[in-house]
Amino acid sequence: MTTFLAEHAATRRPQIRTLAARADAPVRLYCVPPAGMGAAAFYLPWTGHMPGDIELCGVELPGQGPLAGPPIPSDAERLGYEIAEEIRAEHDTRPFAVFGHSAGALLGYLAARHLRDTGHDPFLLAVSALPAPHRSDYARLMARVATEGRKAFCDVFDLPSELFDDDPVQLMAVLTPIIASVMLTLQYRHTARPLPRTALAIYGGRDDAVADHRQLAAWNDLAAEPSVPRLFPGAHMYVLAQPGAVADYLAADVRAAARAALRGGDTSQTRA
Repeated sequence: MTTFLAEHAATRRPQIRTLAARADAPVRLYCVPPAGMGAAAFYLPWTGHMPGDIELCGVELPGQGPLAGPPIPSDAERLGYEIAEEIRAEHDTRPFAVFGHSAGALLGYLAARHLRDTGHDPFLLAVSALPAPHRSDYARLMARVATEGRKAFCDVFDLPSELFDDDPVQLMAVLTPIIASVMLTLQYRHTARPLPRTALAIYGGRDDAVADHRQLAAWNDLAAEPSVPRLFPGAHMYVLAQPGAVADYLAADVRAAARAALRGGDTSQTRA
């Protein structure tokens, strides 16, 4: 019983997985997957594109991937805190950046806030494909999905419409984590807490129905220095369609923000 409880407790917390081990790299990059696809393996396609001076790490989210079993968490604030604690538990003294895609952007942001509270600020927070959390854009979008049904669901989450032709059990295996990620994002209640020592980078897909340029730009309200959103060809899952382009651009932003942090100067990301 003790072993079962210990193993069960371990799967209820996020875990850090090193995707490209580079002990000599001067910086680390922690990547939070979208909560509907909450395995660190989401970022494995980046391993061949990330330069040798960045050690790429992914976050395993509870209830999904290798940690499947317990219910998927729905408390974003708590999950963000637990991600922050797992990063601290790595006991790695290198400076680091945090990236999050879709609901992972919210979790990355919340982790960065908790890390700031303990004096472990990331030098860069990069967010992707999610409206800024202090606005109601996401709630309005989900209200449209709820009223318009299957087509809107597929359009918003960049899913093939044929998915709904699958066996119902298989269909729900795919939809359950996505619905859980929607609930996690909708139930978050924002409180203003700035990140004065963390640069911001913003990414999105040009045809993403979840977050357009204006909604992405609103993340600047939460940052000390402004950032111009970078839009890539594609919809909500643009990061999977062109991993090389996204990883290359992110690596350049990580390097620039790391240099600026070392200088103690301007950390803004301004490339369009």
